[in-house]
Amino acid sequence: MWLDEKLKLDKISYQTGTLTVDVGGVPPGEHRIHLVDGTRQGPAQVVWITLAPGETNWYRVVEVNVPLFASADGRRQLDWAGVRLATLETGVPGERIVPTRETYQVGHYVAWHWAASDPGIGPAWVRSRLGDQLRKVWDDSGIFDGQPVAPAHPERLMKISIEPSHLLLRGQSKAPVRVLGHYTDGTATWTAPIDDPQVTSTNEKVVIFKGGAVFAKDPGTSLLRCLHDGCTAEASVEIAAHPSDTITAYLAGLPPVAGIAWTPNGLVVSTRGQQLWRVGKDGVYRLVAMVPTRLLPSLGTDSMAAREDGELAVRLVDRPWILVLHHSHDYRSSKLIRLQGGPAGTPMAFTWHNDDLIVAMYTGALQRVGMDGKATPFASVPGHPIALARTSTSLYVLCSPEAGDPPQQRRNRLWQLRLDEPTSAPVDLLDGKVLAGLSGVAVTAAGIVLSDFESGRVLVLGDGLVQTLASGLQNPSQLAVGDTGDLYVAEFGAGGVRRILA
Repeated sequence: MWLDEKLKLDKISYQTGTLTVDVGGVPPGEHRIHLVDGTRQGPAQVVWITLAPGETNWYRVVEVNVPLFASADGRRQLDWAGVRLATLETGVPGERIVPTRETYQVGHYVAWHWAASDPGIGPAWVRSRLGDQLRKVWDDSGIFDGQPVAPAHPERLMKISIEPSHLLLRGQSKAPVRVLGHYTDGTATWTAPIDDPQVTSTNEKVVIFKGGAVFAKDPGTSLLRCLHDGCTAEASVEIAAHPSDTITAYLAGLPPVAGIAWTPNGLVVSTRGQQLWRVGKDGVYRLVAMVPTRLLPSLGTDSMAAREDGELAVRLVDRPWILVLHHSHDYRSSKLIRLQGGPAGTPMAFTWHNDDLIVAMYTGALQRVGMDGKATPFASVPGHPIALARTSTSLYVLCSPEAGDPPQQRRNRLWQLRLDEPTSAPVDLLDGKVLAGLSGVAVTAAGIVLSDFESGRVLVLGDGLVQTLASGLQNPSQLAVGDTGDLYVAEFGAGGVRRILA
């Protein structure tokens, strides 16, 4: 193999259809490859060599000269031009509109940089697309002057993967499986689900694949295989009587998972964008709802809480509102709850209490909020709440460490309140236990379960003792308990969901 007709590449390995060579020291970018068999030279092939894992944060120009307006009525257009950028930030895809003096070309990647000397230009409104209503994009903004860093070339499929790559299932169960394509355009890398993948099982007596889910049948092992556009991928499946507390992969290959909630129709998942997904009763992972663009900043949905009937409350990032999606319409309609009469601020956590929400504010105040947004005082706890859980008799409020804690004694508080007497003195169930990285709380038959975001553990608190239920996770956050007692753990850092079998 010759690169650019002048550099011979050393072969590392060869198998049918794949030749692996050493490209150490070769600069990224477009090159010409010649394959030589004996003395016969084949035609040159254009390839792109990228530096793995590619750009994890990138900004690509998708539209130039976007009109910006000085007011919501659109009567006065600003002198500044707007540029629409497709973005990938910390694994979350999104879109931004920024004002600029520079001239850009659609498709180019640009550096994230702002002019230091320019004053702000004040508030601005924009249309998401031609014909849409104007929406406010910022209250004040600097001037973007990020310079082009690389052009975009046609996207190419590098490989495919089956997610999760290893499944532990019990007989007669279902689980979601997705096939992802891993793409590059020579500068950035990204993944996208492959529609209608052709996945086969090497042992259909053990497991079969159908429409995005695997169906576990009899005990045994099998491989799932997929061939797509010249790329192959495999995943292993083991069907057995797995004991309780076995940690299994449930969803993988996602953006950072910020929130999960169990509903009668399956597990709902938020990955910080506009879209909410659900693993339905058939085991398939599908888009179930989308939050309107006008409600969201650059990052979208966060933690969630589900009522017993499936009514779903969703936290909007950096917005002082709660969006309630109606289960009776399968989340096709919603109601925006704006807190009225309570303390100002952003809701940090919430849980359902009959037809109302109990909302925890940053100050430690707990408000009972009706669907009309009216807030009435419910209780208060010392500290800054970050998560809530409820049983029929008690409310559990997880708080972050206090700013005044000594460095070696930083710790979370977990306050227990009686629902029939919420104003009585709360009890700290973590008194004397130095745990400082907790982020989620749920109640199971085994006790109170806590996720430790920093150490990657899932802990269970029972009879005054804290035991490790699972370890080795990447930033576990929100927890949800399924109708069979299985525990679901959102892995923010891994972009997935783990299931701990009941």
